[in-house]
Amino acid sequence: MSGDTENFHCQDFTFFADPLVPFSSILHCQKPYFQSYGLFADNAAMSPQDFIAKWGAPDGVPGPSFALNEEQGAQSHFLDLCELLGVPKPGSAEGYLFEEKGVVIGRRIGYADVFMRGVFAWENKAPGGNLDAAFRQLLAYSFAMSSPPILVVSDRFTIRIHSWS
Repeated sequence: MSGDTENFHCQDFTFFADPLVPFSSILHCQKPYFQSYGLFADNAAMSPQDFIAKWGAPDGVPGPSFALNEEQGAQSHFLDLCELLGVPKPGSAEGYLFEEKGVVIGRRIGYADVFMRGVFAWENKAPGGNLDAAFRQLLAYSFAMSSPPILVVSDRFTIRIHSWS
């Protein structure tokens, strides 16, 4: 990672369809992480197979939602992730919402695609989008959003989770 990210730890989660490694078992391994923030239910409304069928998988057959651009796909992808993980959706709690505004140096206004006050900010890109640039963009917004401890960038196939050290 470049110098401006040296205070962050980064973990990539890549969605894939490998019959030898059930997707649900990968998510289950992350369950304690989500539970530490009160974010994981055992009653997921979307199966891993349904999620992959809709959104596609790297090196796999693109799903019907694959071709959506960044703006078209960002919120529906995140809502489907919430359904898949069985976690609350934006709007279900105060401070948990889509399109949180942040003012960047020079008075330019930017928006985090998803924001949970005190927990995380999330920036979505279309598949193949530049996640390093997305992180720099989100980092600039985050200071105006009280510097959430977790910054997440995603291109729908890869989710990078950055946390302060």
